[in-house]
Amino acid sequence: MPSLPATRPVIGTNEDDVLNGSKHSDVMSGRFGDDLLTGRNGNDEIWGGTGDDTLYGNNGNDILFGSGGPSLVQVTSVEITDDHPVSVVFEGETAGYRNTFGYYKITEDGTITDVEFIWPNASLQGSGGNLIQGESREFLDVGAGDRIAFFIVSNGYSRNGGYSHLDLENGTLEFQNADGSQASLTSDSPRLYHIAPDGTKTLVQYDPYHTSAHGDTVNLNPDNLLHTTGVLKTDAGTLTLGFEDLFNGGDRDFDDSVFTVDIGLANALVLNAHYNTASGGTDPDPGNGGDTPVIERTDNDFLHGGAGADELHGRSGDDWLYGNNGNDELHGGSGNDHLYGDSGEDTLYGNSGNDTLFGGQQSDELNGNNGDDTLYGESGNDTLNGGTGNDTLDGGNDDDMIIGGSGDDVMLGGYGEDTLKGGAGNDELRGGHNNDRLYGGHDDDTFFGDAGNDYMHGGRGNDTVDYTAYDVDLSILLHNKKAHGLEIGTDTLHFIDNIRSGSGNDILKGTSGVNVIDGGAGNDAIRSLGGSDTLTGGTGVDTFIFRSYDLSGLDIITDFIVGTDLLDFSHLAGSDSDETFLDKLQTTASNGDTHLSVDLGGDGTYQDICTLQGVGDQSVQFLYDSDCFIF
Repeated sequence: MPSLPATRPVIGTNEDDVLNGSKHSDVMSGRFGDDLLTGRNGNDEIWGGTGDDTLYGNNGNDILFGSGGPSLVQVTSVEITDDHPVSVVFEGETAGYRNTFGYYKITEDGTITDVEFIWPNASLQGSGGNLIQGESREFLDVGAGDRIAFFIVSNGYSRNGGYSHLDLENGTLEFQNADGSQASLTSDSPRLYHIAPDGTKTLVQYDPYHTSAHGDTVNLNPDNLLHTTGVLKTDAGTLTLGFEDLFNGGDRDFDDSVFTVDIGLANALVLNAHYNTASGGTDPDPGNGGDTPVIERTDNDFLHGGAGADELHGRSGDDWLYGNNGNDELHGGSGNDHLYGDSGEDTLYGNSGNDTLFGGQQSDELNGNNGDDTLYGESGNDTLNGGTGNDTLDGGNDDDMIIGGSGDDVMLGGYGEDTLKGGAGNDELRGGHNNDRLYGGHDDDTFFGDAGNDYMHGGRGNDTVDYTAYDVDLSILLHNKKAHGLEIGTDTLHFIDNIRSGSGNDILKGTSGVNVIDGGAGNDAIRSLGGSDTLTGGTGVDTFIFRSYDLSGLDIITDFIVGTDLLDFSHLAGSDSDETFLDKLQTTASNGDTHLSVDLGGDGTYQDICTLQGVGDQSVQFLYDSDCFIF
């Protein structure tokens, strides 16, 4: 995940909003309605909320979420219920002012006490200060039972001469009312004073703006307007505060001074669920800050990452995610999503639902996860992982790694030297062009070698090699673990059980195990090599070849045509004359089939040769007279 400073909060309403970020790093939430959110420059975090939203990250390394959102809140104060080393991180500023940032405690009756500056000059290096983004400071005297709030003094460092005239190490700071009494949350525009050890009181110049000024306490601010908003992340235990430093609200962008306070997970949960995350208030509407500030529903969102290394989350609904330039990470979430990596080396996760993923250019990683997904690697050396479900995976150009996962998957290597792994399920593996490596894995898989010298490994299950797309003459020899032909190159076949051939005049041989061999069209020569095999010649004049050491099982010929197809017993007959060998053959009939057996030893012991399905009750002499035998 890109490291994003949580800076400028931009918050939508219950309506259909058009929200634009800035040149800085924004946190944006559309909340309700069908919203259009554009991050522009900076490293942005954009949440669509509910509704059918469109999100554009544009430049920078952005994170986009189609639905949901963090608790965008107006925090009047934070109650520390669990001891935690509270610290604050300076996230940045866009102000022309050199603002002062501080905090105070609030007693049970609302009195403001123990005022301290955290950074007297909360300004960046090169912008009148010495801070760098990410600089942090720990609160040493905050613990369980304390209630704290934060404030800035607008241009305080400049207006007060850099505080060089104040003894901040030994004196104290105090908010006071006009009559000199100590201020509370109900005060009207209290002023901040420095009180020296000798009792000398000095006004800290210019206007303070409080996080605790909201709703009934908004009079704390001199213009009676809201000057802060925040992003509460309970999973991280952090509260990010954005301040507006101009009287009468300024440009309402809340990025003049931005800080993240680490209050700890336990304190964040209390703040989110129970305490002082105000509802209502003045513009902008900050949300109610409850346990679930945005109610998720099934929304169909459009997320567009733009330039930079972006992270996009579709979450619920049927979403469309476009990574565009940069090395992006896309998560579809629930629903049937479309993910496009585009340029860069992208990582795509379909998650649940039946998703469609496109890697785009360069070398991408595509993960279908759950559901029946379709993955296209496109250009680059891609890795495709279907996950669960019945997936379709297409590597596209270049050298790809394609993993089907569980389910009955269809896999295509495309161009390049690809590696395909079917995994569990009855998979279809097609190498495509060039020299590919195909591994079936578990269950009953089908291999399509296509062009190139391919390596095919059936693994477990009853696996089939399929060359039905070819009309050239092929030699497919399972016992030799080879297949070759003019258009297919020379393929290596390991643990392959069955053959489907094309329309050429093919030579097909099985193994000593159980095979299913289909010659397809053409005049094929088929030999089973033992085992109880199922043989289909297809159209054309087919020859079924038997030798003595092939008779370890009973073969079934499914489509033998008397007067067209041939039974080659020449190796069984040896030097016997036709008449002598005919006497060794016998036929028996059953259910419209003719069963052939032979007494090779002449001792009355017959061995099964084959069963001719559907030819009826035919005698040996009839078959001989019909020119069915080759002796």
